Order: sequence, then C-alpha cells, then structure tokens
Amino acid sequence: MLGKEWRALLDMFVLLEVRGNFSVASGSVETKKRPQLLSDWQKRGRHSKKDEVLELPLTGIASFEKTYTAWWDGMQPKWRTKGEAGWNRGEYGQEWGLLTARGVLGWLSIVACLFWW
Repeated sequence: MLGKEWRALLDMFVLLEVRGNFSVASGSVETKKRPQLLSDWQKRGRHSKKDEVLELPLTGIASFEKTYTAWWDGMQPKWRTKGEAGWNRGEYGQEWGLLTARGVLGWLSIVACLFWW
C-alpha cells in the first residue's frame, strides 16, 4: 500500500485534470533532464505489453532519485526558493511555468515517476 500521501497526490492530480477538462495536452514538463525510465515509458506510448512492465530496479533507486530531483528542481518557477528542508510551500506566485502542464506530457509524467520511486 502506498499510503495516504499517495492517495492525496492522486486526488489532487485528478482535480487538476478535471479543471483542465481532461485536455489531451496543455504544454509539457521539462524533457531535457527527465529520468530515462520516463523517456522509455513515453516512447512506448505510456503502456507496455504484459511481459515487459517497466520497473525501477532496486539497484537504480539512488540514481533515479538524483535524476528525478534535478528534473523536478529544474521545473520550479524562478520565484520559488529552496531551503535545507526543501522547496518553500508557504509563498506562492502567480506564474508556475512548466508545472501548469496537464495531460500525458504534463503532471502524468511527474506522477508516474513518483509511482516508480
């Protein structure tokens, strides 16, 4: 079981997509630094055959975490600050840039990576 935080993330993801009328695509999150597993999944059309499920190997978790974190950090708006405890959650600006992307090239990519992790 992935826990209540995972469920809350999925609830917010669905709400974001509902507010966007489940549009096919509205922009794209950063693609240059994205994890390779995400690129592989997208190249396959975000699905796989029964015998070729994409999984994060246990030996690759540390590398995935480093790549994912750099990718996530690169998508943050310029006004958002990061401290020792992580990204500031108390102050919000109007412009979220790449983080407003919905659809298969938007938040679905972020959620998929968090699922693998």
